[in-house]
Amino acid sequence: MQGMPPWGAPPAQMPPSRTPEKPPRGALLSVLLALITLGAVVGIGGTLVALSAVKKLAAASGDLGSDGPRLKNLLLFVLLASLLQLACAAGMWMWKRWGVIGYLGLTILSLLISSKIGPHGQVPYSDVIRILLLLGAALPKWSSFD
Repeated sequence: MQGMPPWGAPPAQMPPSRTPEKPPRGALLSVLLALITLGAVVGIGGTLVALSAVKKLAAASGDLGSDGPRLKNLLLFVLLASLLQLACAAGMWMWKRWGVIGYLGLTILSLLISSKIGPHGQVPYSDVIRILLLLGAALPKWSSFD
């Protein structure tokens, strides 16, 4: 009985869980996911710096005028969008369809907002390019996403 635990026989070995193998992510999808993640982190950091600057400016001058609340709300909206973008990027890294769909939805929302507040009738081509690149990289591997 040497080496046996005092409470009885050793537990049976559990077989390793077998998760289905995912195909290689591919260079395009990997680079896109890295850039999306980096962009979300930079967006979060930049928005936090901007919120801090607005707070300091409001404390120094006492008031930001009538645009102060609007500016704070805009920055909070951008912060929320960046956090959602980071969550969608994490979902895509874990092969989740909701990550791809959520990121595409946020990008389409960005496209709509940019075209509404930008020069009249001008389409923000950077958003269109991001949508097309992600679709081109994710659709061939769509069956691998859960």
